[in-house]
Amino acid sequence: MKKFLLFLFILVGAPALAQQQLSDEELDFIARIYELEDGDDEEAFYQAEQEYMDYLAEKKDWARFYNVWLNKVVYQINNDHFYRSYTEIGRITDDIQQRGMSQYAYIPHQGLGLYYVKRGHHQMGERYFMKALQAIDTVNNKLAQANIYFLLTLALSNTDPDRALAYLDSLPVSSDNVRAQSGALSYRCLIHFERGDMEAFDDSYRQYDSLLTLHPDYVGSTNYNNVMVYRCLRQGDYEGALAWCDSLGAETSASHQRTTVYAYMGDWQRAYREVLRRDSIDQAKRNEVLEEDIEGLVHDIEVLEMEKERSRSRVKNIAILALATMILLALLVAVLIYRHRKHRELIHQYKLLEESRQQTRAAQAIRRAFVMSMDDRLKSPVNVLRGYARIFNNPNFTLTDAQNDKSYPDIVAAAKSVEALIAPVLASYMHETDDVDGRRQRLYEGALRSPLNALIGMAEMIAEDKDHLIAPDELMQMRKEIASCASQVAEATHEFLFFSVTDADTTFPMTDSVGLNELAQSTLGDYGLRNLSLQKQFTTSVADDVVILTSQRPFQTIINCLLSNADKHGSGTSIDVSCRQEADGTYTVAVANEGSLPADVDDEQLFLPFWRIDNSQPGMGLGLPLARKLARCLGYDVERDRSVDHGICFVVKGIA
Repeated sequence: MKKFLLFLFILVGAPALAQQQLSDEELDFIARIYELEDGDDEEAFYQAEQEYMDYLAEKKDWARFYNVWLNKVVYQINNDHFYRSYTEIGRITDDIQQRGMSQYAYIPHQGLGLYYVKRGHHQMGERYFMKALQAIDTVNNKLAQANIYFLLTLALSNTDPDRALAYLDSLPVSSDNVRAQSGALSYRCLIHFERGDMEAFDDSYRQYDSLLTLHPDYVGSTNYNNVMVYRCLRQGDYEGALAWCDSLGAETSASHQRTTVYAYMGDWQRAYREVLRRDSIDQAKRNEVLEEDIEGLVHDIEVLEMEKERSRSRVKNIAILALATMILLALLVAVLIYRHRKHRELIHQYKLLEESRQQTRAAQAIRRAFVMSMDDRLKSPVNVLRGYARIFNNPNFTLTDAQNDKSYPDIVAAAKSVEALIAPVLASYMHETDDVDGRRQRLYEGALRSPLNALIGMAEMIAEDKDHLIAPDELMQMRKEIASCASQVAEATHEFLFFSVTDADTTFPMTDSVGLNELAQSTLGDYGLRNLSLQKQFTTSVADDVVILTSQRPFQTIINCLLSNADKHGSGTSIDVSCRQEADGTYTVAVANEGSLPADVDDEQLFLPFWRIDNSQPGMGLGLPLARKLARCLGYDVERDRSVDHGICFVVKGIA
């Protein structure tokens, strides 16, 4: 997606620039922006964009001014900075209105279309592209019109290929615009192949190949690589297809194409592993995006509070920012509601998987795929609960009335979504496991059902208290209970899902090169303590330049499980995480806390699933068993360190 969006913007912009007499100074601006656009130095890119925009504003060249501004939005969208891009589009809209430049109103519509397509909302993307098309001057702005037709093709290529082809047919491409012709032919090849119309694919490919033979400098590398994957599949050259997959720059795109090749080869095992790998990459990206969105929202709320205290004259600006925040929250809620409505279909899919489980071992793999799909759907509501838990657990954090009115319905929606989605996963696990008894069912009730009911009940009570009849001290206590229940539900859901899909045969790709100290310290820093009386401390005797090859997400889950155990059962003043090197050259990460265990508890009992020392503490008894299971899948181990004289210490050992 990133390379394709940049390609479209340059596709339309470059010919336009060629038709104008530009000064050497302006050509230097453009060359510098193009050079930085694919790099990692965001600050330098933004500075180059701003300098060029200042130059254009001074010349009052508003057409190129707003197109360069849109290029900044495209850059943010391509790099998954969705919160930044959304607010940037709002600034463009305001600037156009303030300057009275209504002829450029199509530009923010175009930006919103790109925003929604990149986030997977293709219908919304099409709607805003059509608004842009209706607002544009199609007589004098053929190049921008062509760009929008390309973007409409992008929005519909996966959901409605027939209409995507119709938009390509409507594309106003002149015979001398070779770059646009090659782009249109490459997309025809891709769409025809996905539709299974091989005759049309062969015809489009012949035209595409002929054009590129005459004009090799006008090839779009990403589209060309995708076309060549399909060309090799058409010829039965699977090794060639895989080689072209490797040439794709975006790892997600390469993984998607490898899955297609393996499916054509009939190698379902590798296809399944590639799907899991792609899902893992996609989920990691979605988590990063969600964390950035939440950080942006929290930052904006804090800025609004400070500005309100400093000056009442800025109320109007604060209201605008608050409205943008509420719009983004509404979008997140809309996603949750949509997923909630789809849960019946997911339950039906689960029943189909359940019927086939007893037939072959392949059915067990399908069940794991189902649980991971549910895990994907649970990430968003669980992260919402975890985010609000962190906010509400801070006694110094305050919300405005408008934010309060929004937060509690969000919590209720997220909790109900978790409640609906986790039920089929739990039923699947209990049906598959022969030794399930009433004690495990009670653990589920205590770890998930009870806190979910309490969470929903209290949040609905506060949300319905329109007259503010609840006393402030009682409200603060309810907020603490909500934070505690939300944190408990999020942790129990994550541990249970990870535990249910991991067994002795599970393998994780050891492809992440990370600093041992950095990984351990950042995991400790990101962990949110429920016991706020404890302090987090990190020590190490390992050099900072020591790098290990591991699988980062399972490794962090191991440490988080040990931190959660120390958080629940630790006494004293701190939780300590430390790193050291052993005599055999391997490394150890230790998590220690003050406290003690009953004398009659055997160390191996601590690692039994669904077994707990203290039944009054929350959880399902899966933290330590999950930590050991994941560690052994990575080639490590987890055990209790009895050499510690004071307190309780668990270590991850054998890290190489």
